Amino acid sequence: MSSGFVTTFKGTYIRVEHPQGYELTEKSVFELWQELGEICREYQCFKVLAIWVAPSRRLSVMNSYGSGEMASRFLSGVKLACCFQEYEPDEQTEFFATVAHNRGVNIAVFTDEREALRWLGVDSPEQENPRGS
Repeated sequence: MSSGFVTTFKGTYIRVEHPQGYELTEKSVFELWQELGEICREYQCFKVLAIWVAPSRRLSVMNSYGSGEMASRFLSGVKLACCFQEYEPDEQTEFFATVAHNRGVNIAVFTDEREALRWLGVDSPEQENPRGS
């Protein structure tokens, strides 16, 4: 799959970095959740920090609902910290997170990476294994 993001296994969590201006669309979020589920199973690691810098969004409210459902299908049991930089999460962002949470994904939205890492309960990484997608 070529989803335009880079994942790095940090030993205690998986870091997902999206390129600046990454566009959230119905297709891109489906690919993200699907591939991230595969990566979590591969590393047997279920704590994830996903970082977006100045993303754009082409998702309707119904697409956001569908994204939450898809996240739960692929990420059930995962603790997912979504960190948005240079972007202010809004009601639609929170709606997505609520849908995913109500279906089994332990998810929270942040604008500060340190807070996200604290919420995940992870220490400094000891191991790195980068993987481009």
